[in-house]
Amino acid sequence: MTKHTRLWTAVLVLALLLVACDTAPSIPTSTPMPAPTAIPASSPTPTTRPTAAPPPTAQPGSRTEALVTEIDDGDTILVDIDSIEYRVRFLGIDTPETHHPEIGADWLGYEATDYLKSMLSVGDTVILEKEISEMDHYGRLLRHVWKGDVHLNAEMVKSGLASATFYDPDLKYEDEFRTLRKAAMKAGLGMWGPRPTPPAAKQEFEHETVYLVSPTGQDTVPLLDDANRGEVLFAWPAGQEVYVQDIYWDAASARWWYWVAVKGFTGWTTAESLSRDKPAVTAPDAPVLYDNYQEVLTDPAGPVKLYDAPGGATVVRELAPGTPGTLSRLGWANSQWWVLIAVNGPDGWLTQDAVQPKLRESG
Repeated sequence: MTKHTRLWTAVLVLALLLVACDTAPSIPTSTPMPAPTAIPASSPTPTTRPTAAPPPTAQPGSRTEALVTEIDDGDTILVDIDSIEYRVRFLGIDTPETHHPEIGADWLGYEATDYLKSMLSVGDTVILEKEISEMDHYGRLLRHVWKGDVHLNAEMVKSGLASATFYDPDLKYEDEFRTLRKAAMKAGLGMWGPRPTPPAAKQEFEHETVYLVSPTGQDTVPLLDDANRGEVLFAWPAGQEVYVQDIYWDAASARWWYWVAVKGFTGWTTAESLSRDKPAVTAPDAPVLYDNYQEVLTDPAGPVKLYDAPGGATVVRELAPGTPGTLSRLGWANSQWWVLIAVNGPDGWLTQDAVQPKLRESG
């Protein structure tokens, strides 16, 4: 073996060891989190929520003000910049997955999301700091996110709920993040702490197709918010066939939770509301016509009213015929499917027959 070969072999081994240090285990569970750094007061909720746009061109080192419109997980948020919505990936960090298509939730995935939400809320004003790179291969802006003088990327590493990742040429905070990671490891925080004992209660379902059932004999089954697994977002009809897309053990409630899906629309429920056997109650003969995140146009025949909830009585706004938008949620009320549409303004619910597919332009 030549001198140069031995040198490159040593470099490769060292690199593999550094990557291994940042690898987190993957068992979903609930874990206490460190107290967040004090954060400035929240800003008013943004009034715009556009559906699609090309990314902004920012100079290296630039700082851009934005409004938070959604917190996706521990290292990804959506923001509004000049009435255009962008997805932002926190630069220099990586948090455990929450909705992996094969393994579901990683250990501490939801805890990382909850921790970020303890420091950041929808409607907050943030500053997006660019290093060199503009976007990742998913089209997300790569940025350091600041709220006031608090560097949120650094706070996630400090908590032990994010590993530090370094990719050339974005290395401005490498030394700081390495120091924070070392301190979190020494203190045994988050992913650097002891792994929890797997729950004694065996999960009742796998990644499989099942049916919704109502333990109380109702016509519908409530689905909960996928972030805190506690807020009822909408209901789907009993008897509806769904796919178990994600599985999560919540130590606080000492039960398994299941993220079920219909054509990409999702919500959380527990085993009591699921059955492998086709229930006696028959699901309504009303197919779901659209997919989650599908781009649509409102009915071209006339104005369309958006409501505050499926089957709701409060009108949020009225849209002109043929208004483009993106679907994001699905609900059942008054014997029909309702969809939540996002446009340039407040979201609102309407029946699925009030929209039509948006045809892609050719060429």
